[in-house]
Amino acid sequence: MIGFVLLVSLIFIGFDAQYIWDEHAKAVQKAQHETANLVRLLAQNTEDTIVAADASIFGLVQRLELDDAAPEELPKLHRIMTIRRSAQSALANLIICDEAGNLLADALPGSPMDRSVADREYFQYHHAHASRDTHLGPPIRGEMPGTWIIPVSRRFEHPDGSFAGVVVAALDTAHFQNLYDTFEIGGKGSVLLALGDGTLLVRRPYIGSKIGSSILSGPLFHNFLPKHAIGTGEIVSSVDGVTRLIGYHRLERYPLVVAASLAMDEVLADWRSEIWKHLIGLITLVGTLGLLGLRLATQIEKSQQAETALMAEAEQLRVSEAHLRESRQHLTRAQELAESGSFERDVRTGQVTWSDHLYRIMGVDKKSFTVSRIRELFHSADAARFDDFVRDEVSAIAMPPTEFRIIRPDGGCRTIIVECAASPGEHGSPGIHLGTVRDVTRAKAAEERLRALETQLHHSQKLEALGTLAGGIAHDLNNALVPTIMMTDIVMQTHAASSPERANLALALAGARRARELVRRILTFARREATEKHELDLATLVKEAMTMLRASLPATIELITLVESVPAIFGDSGQLYQAIVNLVINASQAIGDEAGKITVTLRSISSGSQIVLTVADTGSGMDETTKLRIFDPFFTTKAVNEGTGLGLSIVHGIVIAHDGAIAVTSQLGFGSKFSITLPVASQCQETMPNETRAA
Repeated sequence: MIGFVLLVSLIFIGFDAQYIWDEHAKAVQKAQHETANLVRLLAQNTEDTIVAADASIFGLVQRLELDDAAPEELPKLHRIMTIRRSAQSALANLIICDEAGNLLADALPGSPMDRSVADREYFQYHHAHASRDTHLGPPIRGEMPGTWIIPVSRRFEHPDGSFAGVVVAALDTAHFQNLYDTFEIGGKGSVLLALGDGTLLVRRPYIGSKIGSSILSGPLFHNFLPKHAIGTGEIVSSVDGVTRLIGYHRLERYPLVVAASLAMDEVLADWRSEIWKHLIGLITLVGTLGLLGLRLATQIEKSQQAETALMAEAEQLRVSEAHLRESRQHLTRAQELAESGSFERDVRTGQVTWSDHLYRIMGVDKKSFTVSRIRELFHSADAARFDDFVRDEVSAIAMPPTEFRIIRPDGGCRTIIVECAASPGEHGSPGIHLGTVRDVTRAKAAEERLRALETQLHHSQKLEALGTLAGGIAHDLNNALVPTIMMTDIVMQTHAASSPERANLALALAGARRARELVRRILTFARREATEKHELDLATLVKEAMTMLRASLPATIELITLVESVPAIFGDSGQLYQAIVNLVINASQAIGDEAGKITVTLRSISSGSQIVLTVADTGSGMDETTKLRIFDPFFTTKAVNEGTGLGLSIVHGIVIAHDGAIAVTSQLGFGSKFSITLPVASQCQETMPNETRAA
């Protein structure tokens, strides 16, 4: 007996050890995926910020070389620099110095001009190197105590090609620090930005004494970056000694490295908590098995001793009968509290006996109702299953819990769970089948309410995270578009009104402004601010989007548009345009390099009170698990560095904000179809025109 208990205990321990190992691997894998996504977003944001600053100084270099830094041009340059600085939140200053390092102009009003930057690293670099590429120098302390700036500079030259001076964009590290502070990385997580030579530029948590120092000897530069420019791994920080799971990304365009890490003890905190619960349960189970084994051995010994005292038990039989009656009374009260009833079936005679509370559960009168009519109470959809249950119950030793629905005589529908087991008779003869019937109607209703509330809470939290991230990305994209619009407009003014170059630039400027408008729509959606809803013709909007998308799709994909004339809707054209584009691009990505079709259909339904827009593709399709999560923020089936999992979540939010609904049908290997249903303008006039609901 003891050997058997020991064997069972070892089996349980083995299964639990495997579970612990698997959960550990899942926790680490999940953290690696989250870290890789985070560092990819940070790298893109950092590169966009540098590109915006580089565009500003490149434009100034062009003007300086065109006018040869004429003194009369300096006031104009100062105004341009001031405008560009105010348009880019990351810019602390823009400065221009001559070949001797003397300050010619900067973007700060009232700044003294009798200064020299000849001792600065960036000036000395451009003075010694003829390269006209962008140069990123080590961080420099700002004018305010505790502030740092990152110089981004370019050389400009005299007409004869000689060194004429330097244009510098001073990036405020507080911009990156504030951005990094918006990401959830735990109490011990860290984010850093460093030059390619290992010079630390920005770090969260902030340690002022480390800014400008070298981390080249640390594990990031020593172990990981020499092997892969992008990746994840486990390191012990050279700054604070904390063991972290790190994701890193070396920018291709600039000599910069972005890294984000999560402390391993925080990554595994939930895993440790869960494992402790399992260990406590395992210890309890093993202990219980040991006690039961010991008790069983003791009982066997006692049963042998009890045979000699059998006659002495005769008197106790009378007392036991009294206790049995009392127990039956307790059982009846317990069944009432537990909303449970019981029954017995004599296999030999077929007679069935119900407990009193079982009659109450079934809603029938004990005096007038006969048990043989029980099939009449079962829901028509469950009657056949009940017949199978009765047939199997007669021949089986035990039946697992089975759920049925019943319709009581008063019309009420109840859900019950039936379970039974056999009690064999003497010498192997047919015995009695004992069963229980539990009324779980209220419990299931409560469970459904709880599940609905949990689903709403989880979806709200995910979309709140989506809003925060989308707002941050859109803000920086807006900063990146500003210099493009300004420089295109300036260059366009230099061409004649009838010239083809001016027409091409006007087309580019219109596209950039449309992009900025789309960015503003994303910001409005992310911040739940007022949107500009108005009556619009969705058919025209779909046709415009298809004209743009047709040119951008691969030649192997056939784009079919079936657009009917539909009533006007009340909505935001920018948001709906974005939703259409996102769905078509997703369909194109699902088809990939294979030949396929994308069919976009727009038509009226429900007697003209609603319109439905469908985007169907012949791509790879989705399984049921993927379909359940496609609208979750950050969920993506793409490989690392190929997607952020935000597109369909944004589409879902836009549709909900327009009082619509979105549905998806898909089968693995047979493509997908997304259907958006929207009310026409006459159906949504009671909604405030400028109100956007939280998705």
